[in-house]
Amino acid sequence: MAWYDQVHTTKRARLLTERKDVTGRQYIYLQGVASVVAGSAVTFDELGVTALVDTDTAATITGPMAVATAAVDATTEYGWFGIVGDFTCKAADAVADNAAVYATSTAGTLDDAAASIGRVYGAVWRSINDSVAGTATIQLWRPWLGADLST
Repeated sequence: MAWYDQVHTTKRARLLTERKDVTGRQYIYLQGVASVVAGSAVTFDELGVTALVDTDTAATITGPMAVATAAVDATTEYGWFGIVGDFTCKAADAVADNAAVYATSTAGTLDDAAASIGRVYGAVWRSINDSVAGTATIQLWRPWLGADLST
């Protein structure tokens, strides 16, 4: 198990600490939240507290975003979340390679279907979705959620 796949029950780094792996991917150390699995999309605040991305919850569809690399599934857990590089992410049905990325009403899952809220800037799908696993490869460059300015 790599350091970025580990889930900690006590804080092992200062929240918001960033670290690179040997391939150049970058991670940020954050507090967990209920229902996070590896590949979940989360937003986080200035304190390192996360929330699953969900268009039904207004507070989760604006601000910086990251992708969980492990099941950091409780507020009493901590772990590394991807912010730069290619990661496996929970994807809605039939996302297209090289497509834009949007939030959905399914907590922690992203899509390529345009929405007036929840556009993920600094992210692009880099594979079609695996319909069995419900995931796809996403390329991140310090992603940020906000309104879709093209609609």
